[in-house]
Amino acid sequence: MDLVFKAINNKLGPDPATTLTHGPGEWALIFLLLSLAVTPVRQLTGINKVIRFRRMLGLFALFYASLHLIAYLAFMLAWQWETLLEDLYKRS
Repeated sequence: MDLVFKAINNKLGPDPATTLTHGPGEWALIFLLLSLAVTPVRQLTGINKVIRFRRMLGLFALFYASLHLIAYLAFMLAWQWETLLEDLYKRS
């Protein structure tokens, strides 16, 4: 929601593409780590009710990772698929 308000009020900073790309990427990582931490927390504490939240956290991670990918493709690469393949090849 913070990114939406910043975008509406034109306060995304000097590089809006980076801000719009990194925000969902950071949230995707946070939700991914939270979903992966559910099982160890359950095993260490013995509280079995936390297992209910693992799927929801994983779906949140997928949602924000999808937003991150779409923002990266739209704002950083301008939907140029060849550039994406070159970038993936360079980073692997």
